[in-house]
Amino acid sequence: MMRRSLAAALAVALAATALAACREEEQGRPLSFHKGTYEGATPPTLTADAVKAAGDRVKRQQF
Repeated sequence: MMRRSLAAALAVALAATALAACREEEQGRPLSFHKGTYEGATPPTLTADAVKAAGDRVKRQQF
């Protein structure tokens, strides 16, 4: 009898710990992913100056 109540108490404590361990920011995240597909937020577009600066950096890296 004592062993059964101890097992029940342990199960309740384990379940409470498992539920409390889930952080709120992880609750709405996707759990399945599609290979090769980016499903995140759309990144901001680059300005013409940023594109030119990136191109200049690439040109300097070529050997």
